[in-house]
Amino acid sequence: MLTLKLIWLFVSAQNYTGCGSLAISNYTVLVSEPLAQRYLIIPMEDKLNYVEYYPLPTSLSYSDNRFFVLVGNEVRLHDAINGNLIATFTIDDAYAKVIKGLNTTSFVACNTSCAKFVIYNGQLKAMWNTNVGQASDISYYKGLLFVADQKWWKVEVINETTGKIIKNITFAVPVTSVSACGDLLAASGSSYVYVYNLTSGKVIKLLGPFDYINKVRFSPKCTYLLVEADDSVYLYFASNLTLALKECWCPNVLKDVTWFKDNVFGDSYVPAFSPDWCNVELYQIVNQKPQSVTQSQTNTTAYEGSEGVSVVFALPIVAALKKLKKSKRP
Repeated sequence: MLTLKLIWLFVSAQNYTGCGSLAISNYTVLVSEPLAQRYLIIPMEDKLNYVEYYPLPTSLSYSDNRFFVLVGNEVRLHDAINGNLIATFTIDDAYAKVIKGLNTTSFVACNTSCAKFVIYNGQLKAMWNTNVGQASDISYYKGLLFVADQKWWKVEVINETTGKIIKNITFAVPVTSVSACGDLLAASGSSYVYVYNLTSGKVIKLLGPFDYINKVRFSPKCTYLLVEADDSVYLYFASNLTLALKECWCPNVLKDVTWFKDNVFGDSYVPAFSPDWCNVELYQIVNQKPQSVTQSQTNTTAYEGSEGVSVVFALPIVAALKKLKKSKRP
């Protein structure tokens, strides 16, 4: 049975902000704080000397060392290495619900329509637009976009280059989250996850029931399917869709989960005993019982944000993680 090993921890201990959604790079974590109506970018190493606060995002995404942040109908592009704001663009309300970064200069945004935008010479240009019902989530895999459509109860499969809908996959419930990897597509309603084979055109597995599903996500190399539901993480082997791991933060309230690397994921949650508290944790999936992190293994640093709020970081000394970051840093 797989277990989880805690390798990095961020605690926002003041102002009772509460966590919302998050995105993660090799160097920084972007986390929203809904109660405080803002988001912040925090370093994974002691490199940044301040924390900047920004308006509350509608949706956010990470791709190629860029954070794509949608705030209303404004797209904010951040450097995910140092946290700096690179550019700000405005898009039409018809696209301003969910955003998906494709690379450093392009992204897709969807609401009642989807459009691909490219940044060229500092200007934003729409390459195509396609009508959908009501987008709730976007997945991207090898040139195809998979748009969860909660109004029309289906997933639209869109060619990323042309914007043409090449397939409509209809389900028995409104689709709120979607993830594609290899031949598999995972689509969730409120209680069940439908695992659909894109080659055969059939649902091959029904996972559930759950009390409430927030998100489904395949790992980057299609090794695992992660289901965030009922304040727990359910981790399934993608090869046979058997349960590999269940981790519950009960009675804490799990708010969001995203993948960091193929064997590492981060989660953001709000403990129930202090409903406005915000933690972001990074875990490694291991095949042995995780060792506890002692004070001697941990460095703690306090940062003063633009509003004078102390933000505390606990950084376990993980040589492999630091070596990975240094090898990838330009």
